Amino acid sequence: EISACLVGSEMCIRDSTGTLPPTLASLTQLQGIYVASNMLTGCIPRFEHLSQLQVLTLSKNAFSGNLEGVFNSTIQQQLVQVAVDYNAFTGTLPIDVFRMPLLSSFVAISNCFTGTLPGEVCTQINLQSLIFDGLHTARACRSKISMFSSAYIVKTGFHGSIPPCIFSLPLLSSLHLSGNSLSGSLPEDLVVSDRLVDLTLSHNALTGSIPRAIQRRMWKNLDLSYNRLSGVLDSDFAAQSIDFSLTLDGKTYNLTD
Repeated sequence: EISACLVGSEMCIRDSTGTLPPTLASLTQLQGIYVASNMLTGCIPRFEHLSQLQVLTLSKNAFSGNLEGVFNSTIQQQLVQVAVDYNAFTGTLPIDVFRMPLLSSFVAISNCFTGTLPGEVCTQINLQSLIFDGLHTARACRSKISMFSSAYIVKTGFHGSIPPCIFSLPLLSSLHLSGNSLSGSLPEDLVVSDRLVDLTLSHNALTGSIPRAIQRRMWKNLDLSYNRLSGVLDSDFAAQSIDFSLTLDGKTYNLTD
């Protein structure tokens, strides 16, 4: 059921069903594990001792369980990219991922994670892309209203506020946190890194006004729709942005200079 290929120090699995064999965790020289877009299920082996691992891609399967024992920041000093999106992982986000010194990309869209954004994310000075849309919105998290209806309820599993320090990470260019029941407001004196050009915070419960640091800068994409934001927009809001997409009220505006 598992069709795997090993090329050098990289493991690739394609067109497969079933579960990942625990023996994968004994291949300590692996630098890349690519198992995206299969029909794999079950829990992830304890990869925490793979000291050479640089890339872990588990996207678009039906994996479940928590990620305990998958990451170890003391041992996995080379890890750069993590993608666990479109699965049904549960539990809290693994804090050890945010302690990886070289981490540049973490994608976790559409799972069943619970809890809050850990403050450790603000220590990731090499982070370039944090894509956390719908951390608790996977099909496995949904409850049907009735057997006669296609409508469903997504229970709130993720919550809390957005640590303001995320916006000032020096290399961060894409930050997506939509659909996570995040609340609270952003401080008026928010500091936003010059590198951040792609920001999506839609479908949360954010309140307060839009900080001037967000209003007065160049964006490629800015989506703040479906929140509870209030206040007045600056007259020069997004005036310096060229060819970017702006979404405030559920409608998208493609703006050009």
